[in-house]
Amino acid sequence: MKKIIYILCIAFSCCSPDNRQGDTIQTKELGVLIKGLSNDVANLKHSTIIDYAGLDGKKQHSRVRTLENDTLTIYLKDIKKPHLLELFSFGESSYNTRFVVSPGDAVTFKMNHGELVFSGKNAAHYNFYTKMSTSIAQKYEDIAFWEDFKNYQAACVKIRNSQFQFLKQYTELHPEVSEKFVSLVNSEIAFECLYNLMVPRKGEIKAKISENQKFYGYINIPLNTSELLNGISATENKYTFGFLDTISLQSFNRSDLINNDYFKRSLKTYLKNFVIPLDTMLNEKDSFSLKKNKIRAQLQGPVQYLAIIYLLKEYRAIGFGNDTHTKGLFLAEIEDFKNKELLPSYIKEIESLKNDLELSQTTIPKEVLIEKLRTSTGETITLEELIKRNNTKNTLLSFWSFNDNSTLSEMVNSKAYSDGLLQNNELSIIYISLDKTQDKWSSVVHNLGEYTSANQHYRIGKKSHSFILKYFFKLPDFKNHWIYVPKWSILDGDNSVFLMNAPNPKDSLVFKGLLHKIK
Repeated sequence: MKKIIYILCIAFSCCSPDNRQGDTIQTKELGVLIKGLSNDVANLKHSTIIDYAGLDGKKQHSRVRTLENDTLTIYLKDIKKPHLLELFSFGESSYNTRFVVSPGDAVTFKMNHGELVFSGKNAAHYNFYTKMSTSIAQKYEDIAFWEDFKNYQAACVKIRNSQFQFLKQYTELHPEVSEKFVSLVNSEIAFECLYNLMVPRKGEIKAKISENQKFYGYINIPLNTSELLNGISATENKYTFGFLDTISLQSFNRSDLINNDYFKRSLKTYLKNFVIPLDTMLNEKDSFSLKKNKIRAQLQGPVQYLAIIYLLKEYRAIGFGNDTHTKGLFLAEIEDFKNKELLPSYIKEIESLKNDLELSQTTIPKEVLIEKLRTSTGETITLEELIKRNNTKNTLLSFWSFNDNSTLSEMVNSKAYSDGLLQNNELSIIYISLDKTQDKWSSVVHNLGEYTSANQHYRIGKKSHSFILKYFFKLPDFKNHWIYVPKWSILDGDNSVFLMNAPNPKDSLVFKGLLHKIK
């Protein structure tokens, strides 16, 4: 039996190539074949596979999807290295888990009355997360930060240690798992804990919006570096967060982890809040240049490209590029990507950022303004009429869906920040739903009455013919496309777009600063 050392530094050291044979099923072309079986057709119809190779989990690999009777078949093309996928399924029961795949894998999962089981040649790779979920009682969403960071950190480390211990026991029980699998999972466990420390959770929000749904959230402002470093001693045991006093941007120079969700989340958070100390007083232009130079000096290859894109997204979300000088800096960075080999989702994001710059301070097309939206009582009103009726200096469009927990969570949280933003008639908030069913949507809107007003809520009539969606989500046509919510856009008083992709308004300080830039 091979020996594996389970120490946290695995997450921050180079991985040796995995030369084991038989880890993948040989096919004529690279890819992963996934088949889903269920006694509930609704679960198969509403099953989604998230591939974190794409930017922020967005659809990356070309895929073929078919549903016949009780079998769902998904073929993901061009998967060239092992990485994590995530399964979401909604129906009679809800399912959510992650699983590790390798090029050439053929995976079958069966959903039956709340039980989820994977099978296939590398079944031990697929079933790890479902087994760990049922074996470890406490989860990150069960803990919350209430002013005492040491207690919160201790709880996070306890969960992480339990996960490391389970991984150790699992590999002893399943010696057939590959070293690449162990390295990948071990690193994801470490970075998930790091992310929860940098962006502490605030626990469950007690809200009954829709059946069988609970909401969890994160604190608005991440802790600063000094608070993180005043945690558990590095000498207590090999699993504690002793590396926090030495972690740097170079710790993320791990191209082998670029398909991992929590690695990417941690990188993005570190870039935003820890590359430059939070109390450093710099203007946007200087802080942008300082971060950019640090990224170029300390990160290489694909990780550097990813970090630069995150930087561009971060600064574009606060209006960087709306004036002539910063627009030139922004476009220069975009131009620098021109001859680099990038993943399709990276290219799409760069194009989206460039389009966003071009659309800023331009008038919304007439066909978008005259599109009719549905009210919760079934009446219709055009977007233009709605903006005029609100009679405010600026308008925030918030796109959402009640089928997505994250957007519902944003709704529940919105009360905390919206009252301050709505003062002095400076801003109105319009919630635009992408949900298909009028009755169910109206019911959810009613249940949200404690947090938002019904006259803020409107629904797209027919998504396949919506000029609003085509314009604000930059869709090339009216065919079926992946649309990601929540999304926010800011309009000024002249029916012009100030920012197509605005930041989350719960970051109220950033958002208020952004509103001050609108003339």
